[in-house]
Amino acid sequence: LAEQIRLLQVANVGLTEVPSRLGELAQLGELLLSNNKLTAMGPELGTLRLLRVLDLEGNSLVSLPPSVANLSALQTVNLSRNKFTEFPLMLCHCLNLGTLNMSVNQLTGLPSAIRKLKRLADLQLGHNALTELPSTMGGLETLRMLDVSSNQLTELPASLGECAKLKELGLEENPWADGRLKKLCGSRAKTKDVLKVLREGQSKAQVKAKKSEAAEKQRDRGKPQISAMRSTGSLEVVMSASARTVRPFLVCCVVHGLKLDEASYEKLIKIQTEIHEGLAQDRRLACLGTHDLAKIQGPFVYFQADVPAKIKFHPLKYEKEVTAKELLTLFETDAHMKRHLDLVRDATQLAFLADAKAKVLSVLPLVNSEYSKVTVETKELLIECSSSTEFQGAKTVMDALVMAMVEAGLLTPSQQLEQIRVLDEDGQVRSAYPSRVDLPELCLNWSKA
Repeated sequence: LAEQIRLLQVANVGLTEVPSRLGELAQLGELLLSNNKLTAMGPELGTLRLLRVLDLEGNSLVSLPPSVANLSALQTVNLSRNKFTEFPLMLCHCLNLGTLNMSVNQLTGLPSAIRKLKRLADLQLGHNALTELPSTMGGLETLRMLDVSSNQLTELPASLGECAKLKELGLEENPWADGRLKKLCGSRAKTKDVLKVLREGQSKAQVKAKKSEAAEKQRDRGKPQISAMRSTGSLEVVMSASARTVRPFLVCCVVHGLKLDEASYEKLIKIQTEIHEGLAQDRRLACLGTHDLAKIQGPFVYFQADVPAKIKFHPLKYEKEVTAKELLTLFETDAHMKRHLDLVRDATQLAFLADAKAKVLSVLPLVNSEYSKVTVETKELLIECSSSTEFQGAKTVMDALVMAMVEAGLLTPSQQLEQIRVLDEDGQVRSAYPSRVDLPELCLNWSKA
């Protein structure tokens, strides 16, 4: 019977939790759970591969599970009247999405990755707390209706003028800085007039913003300049509840455009070793891991924990695949690794990173795998830093590695540092590194694209 259900509607009944058996509804095309008391949706939501319509209006949701990225058939989503403060990045993987309603939430911004939604025609974002829209809005080629009324917007991105099919704009009740926009937006805006303003060039507010940006760069003069970009959602890390009990603190980032030869490769390895033996207190404070991103299957990497006998992988510099339990035995006779066994000797579970193919990248805090091994050919570098004791410790050790890479010439203005988000299984953000307050010794030039 479950396999025959195409539509499920449970609305206005005070529902507080969705049973995990939802995942058994393999043929479900419409899921309508509006006006209930839901605070979270479980990962089983992402198993509904035929789901076209998702209506969760009028609940108390703050996030969606990362597994939503698997819903390739999804066309209509209604998340209005919830408690979202961040746009659910996993929706940017739902490439057939045509209608999205996130009005009456607490959103402050949109991700640049929204440009991936090439079929998005109707986007409703009214009554939020948006302060800016990304420049990538111009990539929404089929956008016909955009409502950003009742927000905190002072300007519109000029790229919005590239949305040739845009016919309806809701812009009222925003503190527009540009007098022309303010005049046009007193009531329902005439879209063609607004687009004309945008196409004419920069508004006064944009000129002012450029002056402010120049002043900020002047203050940062003398600091190493590094290009940085916010998370695009192309890779995110999902931390399981089991990992949180074993090793709860994790930060990650990606270096794009890495250029290595034999000498610089050895330098990178030496830097990690020196940090481990010094600042990281022989891995007791935190442990670093580096991986070749091109070898990893995304868009999610999973941070999990399990008993050592069930974790099977090919450890770095070893000839064959073993279980983590067998590896601990091998380390007893390894002069270099034996000293780290005290960190896990009494552990009933070990934390590990695995990609979407379930290939193990590292077992923490011990060793990386051959699968994601960094070589001189590596161009995209995933860096992870975890701690069993403190979040600040993980960030401090990660900061040290990034700074050491800058000082060694491994990270220059020609490369780009990408922020990676660590989420829990409900999609709530646990960390996003680097943020604007991280790496104060550097001048991070954040890309808006």
